[in-house]
Amino acid sequence: MQECYRKNRFVRILCQDDDDVDLLSVYVGTNFSHRSKSFSDFEVTWSVTEKQNIILTGAGGAGKTFFMRRLWLDIFKEQKTTPIFVELRKLNEFSSFDVETFLRASVSANLPEDLFRTFCDEGRFTIILDGFDELPKERHDEAQRQILDFANKYPNCGIVVASRPDTRFHGWQSFKVFEAEPFTLEQTSELCSRVPFDEEYRKVFIRTLTPDFYLKYRSFLSNPLLSIMMMMTFRRNMEIPRKMGVFYDEAFGTLYQWHDSTKAFRRIKHLDIQQFRRSFGAFCLISYAKEKYDFSRTEIEDIILKSNEMVGVQVSSDLILDDYERNVNLIRQDGLRYHFIHRSFQEYFCAWALINIFPKRLGGFLEKTENRSSDAMIAMCYDLHRTHVINSYIEPRYRDYKLSKRMSPRFLESRVFDGLVEGVAFHIDSYAKNGSVPEDVGPLGFSVDIDVKLVNFMRAVWQMMSEDDATEFFFLLTDVFFSNKIYQRGREWLQVLEDLKVGDVIHFRPNLTQKTYDLYDFKMNKLAADLPLLDEDVAQFKRAAKDVARYVSTLSKWCEAEVEFARNTYSSVDDIFG
Repeated sequence: MQECYRKNRFVRILCQDDDDVDLLSVYVGTNFSHRSKSFSDFEVTWSVTEKQNIILTGAGGAGKTFFMRRLWLDIFKEQKTTPIFVELRKLNEFSSFDVETFLRASVSANLPEDLFRTFCDEGRFTIILDGFDELPKERHDEAQRQILDFANKYPNCGIVVASRPDTRFHGWQSFKVFEAEPFTLEQTSELCSRVPFDEEYRKVFIRTLTPDFYLKYRSFLSNPLLSIMMMMTFRRNMEIPRKMGVFYDEAFGTLYQWHDSTKAFRRIKHLDIQQFRRSFGAFCLISYAKEKYDFSRTEIEDIILKSNEMVGVQVSSDLILDDYERNVNLIRQDGLRYHFIHRSFQEYFCAWALINIFPKRLGGFLEKTENRSSDAMIAMCYDLHRTHVINSYIEPRYRDYKLSKRMSPRFLESRVFDGLVEGVAFHIDSYAKNGSVPEDVGPLGFSVDIDVKLVNFMRAVWQMMSEDDATEFFFLLTDVFFSNKIYQRGREWLQVLEDLKVGDVIHFRPNLTQKTYDLYDFKMNKLAADLPLLDEDVAQFKRAAKDVARYVSTLSKWCEAEVEFARNTYSSVDDIFG
């Protein structure tokens, strides 16, 4: 417990990488929103102490982990329960994992299983799970199942899960979803006044933080991590680029030279800046493709060796790791594991490598990884080389969807389900098809089978065309199904199905012209009699469909303009060279 206290109380931050900083000295409270209402970090902490189950979502660098560590310290201080802090990425070390066993081992390696379960039954623990998104996607379903099973099994223990946004959290019954709100100008100013920094340059930067300056660079300054990076970059260049990809390039240059400009001595680097870009770019490309975010010593050296082969760098892996970790501070060691100082650097250098080293693989790689809805890698590729992304990714995908009319606003508005959705199902997972009920009936479920490739493509396009968070558009699409009473109606149907002891899967499809739902499969007459569907439900669904069509129209026009821009660009080049 003493080690856990030290780890949560003392942290590393970007602008002081060679010494720990007291979290309480730099912490600035994050506000969270839930159902359009704003809550302070104190109010969210109070909800946790009242043993509510909570999911905290937010973009990379939004302050989720700092809040989770502050939450641990607050609960530890109150001593009403014992907080258990787990970084979920550490489960990546195991070929298979058991969340409950890992939690018990986090308390004490010698704690007997039956005693741990007794403590859980009594609600003696508060479970704090950080970084759900840092598990590989193929493990998300299993991790979700185990966390929900634990919550159902031990309802007296409060559980908090932090992650980048994910639509799966809509279906986590008994969990409230809170989203980290962007920092205000006042919060950003307070953060910049608290973190360790050269006092002279700090004063200059804070004087620069006027309301107009904040609005101009809101996409950076409203994010705690990026605001610190911005202050560091501003110290070096006295100006800030507008594009995210260019900003990260400047931030990297700052980090590469940071020790030389702030210390009285010069650290010897084993790679010059161009070698470092190529080496770290290939390293990030490999690890991003494998969804690896932290590494053992053997794993990280193996990937460095592979990246050396890819880019022709002939420096030993241990010296390169020394550059990654100590000299440029993009990799950090935590115990026996290594991880990125922040995953956004992995995304940027992956994009840099695709554009500058492996451009012929760009289109295929982006299509393969576009399902990662919570990161900005594709948008950074666009910032770094607009025409290349248009020609290798946007134009061929948009052409296919245009020919099939699946990105036609009129088509989507009139036939949303045919345009985006393959089907919708309610599941009673533990029911047998003959209607018999086992002794242990599992949780009821609701699922929507969306044309994921189309939705992911539109999300990626939205992120490229807008400075706004693309997850907002992604959630708009899913809101067609999860909001407007459809999800609540599904919950009511599930209750009826449970009472009727009917089969294990029920499918439905809205018929917008008749203002009813065609229900298929089993005892539908009984369902229709018990749950008359109101015209207002369908009217709200239609309004949501119009919203989707409006966004798709904007996306389509943007894609058309981008394709035309690329075509004209290459025509101009042809005119020059003949």
